[in-house]
Amino acid sequence: LPQGWQPDFYLWVETGLSDIPGDLGEHQIPKVCYLIDTHINFDLHLEIARNFDFVFLAQKSYVQPMMQEGIKNVAWLPLACDPKIHGMAEVDKEFDVGFVGTISPNKDRRKILLEKIQKSFDLNCQRKFMDEMAEHFSRSRIVFNNAINNDLNMRVFEGLCSGSLLTTDPAPGSGLDELFEDKKHLVIYNDNNLEEIISYYLKNQTEREKIAYEGRKEVLDKHTYRHRTEKMIQILNEKMDIIEQKELASMNEKPSSYYENVRNDLIPLISSDAKHILEVGCAAGMTGRELKKRQGTFVAGIELNVDAANAAKDILDDVVNGDIEKIDLPYSNGSFDCVLFADVLEHLVDPYSVLKKVRPLLKKGGAVVASIPNVQFHGVIHQLIEGNWTYAKEGILDETHLRFFTIKEIVKLFTRAGYSIQGFEEVLDPQYEKYLSKSPTSLSFGRTQIKDLSQEEIKRFFVFQYKVIAQPTNTKINEEDNMFQDGETLFNVDNLLLEASNESDSGDHETSLKLYGEVMKISPDNTMAFVGMGNCYMKLQLPDKAEACFDKACLKEPDNSRAWLGLGLLALFRNHNKKADICLNKSLENDPENDKAYCGLGMLRVNKNDLAGAVEYFCKALDANPENLLACKSLLELSYKLEKFEKVEKYLNKYMEFHPANLNMRVALAGIQYERGNLEGSMKNLEYVLSLDPEHESARQMIASVRSEVVLSK
Repeated sequence: LPQGWQPDFYLWVETGLSDIPGDLGEHQIPKVCYLIDTHINFDLHLEIARNFDFVFLAQKSYVQPMMQEGIKNVAWLPLACDPKIHGMAEVDKEFDVGFVGTISPNKDRRKILLEKIQKSFDLNCQRKFMDEMAEHFSRSRIVFNNAINNDLNMRVFEGLCSGSLLTTDPAPGSGLDELFEDKKHLVIYNDNNLEEIISYYLKNQTEREKIAYEGRKEVLDKHTYRHRTEKMIQILNEKMDIIEQKELASMNEKPSSYYENVRNDLIPLISSDAKHILEVGCAAGMTGRELKKRQGTFVAGIELNVDAANAAKDILDDVVNGDIEKIDLPYSNGSFDCVLFADVLEHLVDPYSVLKKVRPLLKKGGAVVASIPNVQFHGVIHQLIEGNWTYAKEGILDETHLRFFTIKEIVKLFTRAGYSIQGFEEVLDPQYEKYLSKSPTSLSFGRTQIKDLSQEEIKRFFVFQYKVIAQPTNTKINEEDNMFQDGETLFNVDNLLLEASNESDSGDHETSLKLYGEVMKISPDNTMAFVGMGNCYMKLQLPDKAEACFDKACLKEPDNSRAWLGLGLLALFRNHNKKADICLNKSLENDPENDKAYCGLGMLRVNKNDLAGAVEYFCKALDANPENLLACKSLLELSYKLEKFEKVEKYLNKYMEFHPANLNMRVALAGIQYERGNLEGSMKNLEYVLSLDPEHESARQMIASVRSEVVLSK
C-alpha cells in the first residue's frame, strides 16, 4: 500500500482468475470479500472466507451454512447488471429464443432443455461476452436461462437488462422470488411446460413486451451494481465505524461480532408465551434485546466475558458475570419459562451438570432451547480421515470447544440430565438435496467409504448444527436423583431408556420391551419405562398389557401427560369414547400443547359425527405442532366433506414451510387452492411438483384441470 495511506477496507471479488493476496493477513484493515459461485465451490469458498472479516455471497442459500461453519459476518448480496454493458441494443428481433452460456457435450439438464427448444423454435446459442452478449439478448424475442444447483446467476439480471423477455427456472431457495415477480418481470418455467410457455409468449407479442419492459425497468431501478455497492457499504457501515476504526475490536481474542450476534434462528423456537427467559452465554445481549421486543418479557443473562457482560447490562433486565459451572445462581426455582443455550454447551467442561443445575429454574411446562454443532458433519469427518483435526477461531472445531456432539450424544446428554427432547431442527448443507437426488446408500470421504446407510443416516453427515427443544422429564426427577446416589446407576438407567426408545422407533418392539425390563430391575417405579412399555404393547396389538402399563404410570405419577395420552388413544382404539375423552383431556391438563391429544380428540369427534368439533381439535393440534401430519390429513379430508377450505389452506401452507419437499402434501395444497379459486397459486405449486417429479400422476392430472379453468377464466 502507498506509505501513509489507510483505506477504509479491502475488497476482494472472486473472478476465478486470481487468488487472495499472500500478504493479506499482514494489513490491519477490515477485509471484505464477494464470493460468486458458492453453489459449486462451497468448500473452497469456506476456506477463502476464513481470511476475511466480512463475507458477501451471491448465492443466498449458502449464507446460513457458512455461518454455521463459524463465518459470522455473512450477508446475501445478489448479482446484478451494468446498464452500460448489458443494456438494450437498438437492433431488430431476429430469432425466437436466444441463449448465451456454456453447453456441455454430455446430456445434462441444460442440454436436454435446449434440444427441446431447438426442435420447435428458432434457437440461437452463442458464447459471447459483455456488449456482444447484450446485443445477442436484444436480438432474441425470448432469453432462455437455466440455473445450476438452483443458483441465482448473472444471466437473470443481464437478460432482463437487455429488454427481452426472460424465461427462467424457479431455482427454489435462491431468492429469485424475492426480487422478481413471475409474469410481471419475467416468466418462470418448469421442465414440462417450457415449450408451452415459449409458444404462448411468441404468439402474444403485446404481453411479452409488457413483461420485458417491466423486467428491464425493475433491474434498472433496483438491481444494478451501483445498487449492490450501496447495499454493501450500508451493511458495512452497520457493522463498523469505517472512519475511526482501524482494526476490528476483539474480546478475549474473539472478533466483536462473536459477542454481537443475534440468534434470529433460535428465537422462533422459544414459545411466544415465555415471559421470563434466561440466556446462558448471553454475550453482549443482542439476542436478548430481540426477545425483549415481545411485550412484557423479562430477559436475564449469564456471561463469562467481562466486557460483553457489561455491554449486556445496558440491554437486559439482569446480568450475572461469571462461570455458569462455578457460580451459585441467584434465581429461585420455577423462575423461568425458558433457558437458552446458544452454542454454549460445547464450551463447557461438564454440560451435563449445567443442564441439571438449571433444570429446577424452569417453571412447569418450561423448556431448554439449545443449538449444538454436529461433529459428524462430512467436512469434519473428511479432514479426520486425512489425519487432520485443525481448530479454528469459530465453527464446529472452534478452538474453545471442549465437548463434541453427534445427534445420539445430544439425546444421551439431555436424557441423562433429566430432560425429554420435544423437537429437533437441523441446519443442513444445501448440497444434501443434490446428493439425495441420487438415492445413495453410501458416502465417500477421500479414500474411505461408508456403506449400507439409510437416508436418515446419510442426512446426519450433512447437518452443520442441531437445534433442540427439551423439557424436564417429570416433576419427580429430583426424587430419582436422591434414590440413586450412585451417579453411574442413574446413567445406566438413562442409557437403557434411550436405547429402548431407539429400538422401538426402529420397529424392534420386542428388544425394546427387554430393555425396559432391565430398567424396571434397577428402578421398579420408573414411569418412563411404564409408558415406553405401554407404547410397545400398543404397537404389538396387545391392548390389555398396554393398558396395565399406562395405568401403573398414571398411578405412580398422576400428572404424566404421556401416560394419560396412551390410555386415551387406547380407549379410542377400543371405541370406549367416554374414557377416551376423559383421558385425552387429562393429558391436556398436564401438557396444554400436546398435539397428539388434540388430534385424538379430533378423531373422537369424527367417531361421534361431530365434524365441526373435529375440525376445531385438528386445528388446535396444528397450532401446537404444524408438522402433525395425521392432523393435517384429517383436516384435509374433513374440509372436502364440509366444503370449507380456508382453515386447511392456512395449515397446509404452514406445513409446507417445514416440509417444502413433501410433494404429495404440496399437491394437496394445490387442490385446496383450486377449490378456493386461487388458480395461479395452484398452478405454481403443481409446476413446482412436476419440476421435481415429472411423472407425479396426481399433479399431472390436476394441472390439466387447472389449465382448463385458466383458459375459461380468460
